[in-house]
Amino acid sequence: MRTKRLGKIFLMAFALPFVFWACNDDDETLEFEVYADAFVVKKKIDNEVKHGISYFAYGNKSISSATVTPPSGEPFDLTVSEESAFTFLKETSEEEFVSSLPQNGSYLFDVESKDGETAQVTEAVENGTLEIPVITGTTYHSENATMTVEWEESENADGFVVRLLDDEGKVKFLSYALNPTVVEFNINSSSGNWANQAYSGDELTLQLQAFTYETGAPEEELLYNIKEISVAEKEITWGS
Repeated sequence: MRTKRLGKIFLMAFALPFVFWACNDDDETLEFEVYADAFVVKKKIDNEVKHGISYFAYGNKSISSATVTPPSGEPFDLTVSEESAFTFLKETSEEEFVSSLPQNGSYLFDVESKDGETAQVTEAVENGTLEIPVITGTTYHSENATMTVEWEESENADGFVVRLLDDEGKVKFLSYALNPTVVEFNINSSSGNWANQAYSGDELTLQLQAFTYETGAPEEELLYNIKEISVAEKEITWGS
């Protein structure tokens, strides 16, 4: 079996992942393999802390369907990512966040490739103690069209991600993953990935996401073993 490499980059309230597989001419001989992740998402909505769960299934072949069965309740379908047929997902919409904590336990993923191969993966969900990060300031630098974001230290975060969303909630900018000791970040042309350019006067949502990994996850699989994401938001105007 050829060597493969996957990578997940946070893109949602939580994070929308991209999956990269090293390609060769023998893809049709691969055994179908699946990584699954389900994690708690926490954010403030109308000054109340609310919770949801995000679900992701990543395959080394194009996926035709993916279903999740919770510890109790009915199975539900994931949908294909806009970025890749190798990824199926379900993210919590704003209306689906609730005050109560998500259900702990094992979530069963049933995934089928477009070749008709099937795989089954179990993923544990556990509520954590990650606090919602606190953004303390933003400063726009007109001389070079960049913005500095500052926030308070977090005692138990394993890292941070900074995002900008447009007025339709689509990701405009996504930073690289930041170390847990970082408390300041400059949004510029080389500090992350831009979907499209920000213009002076654009009304944007700044998101600071803190995240933790599942305890005991192998180093090479940390990005598929997110435990919890907490999201802080601030409305900004680019250029002021």
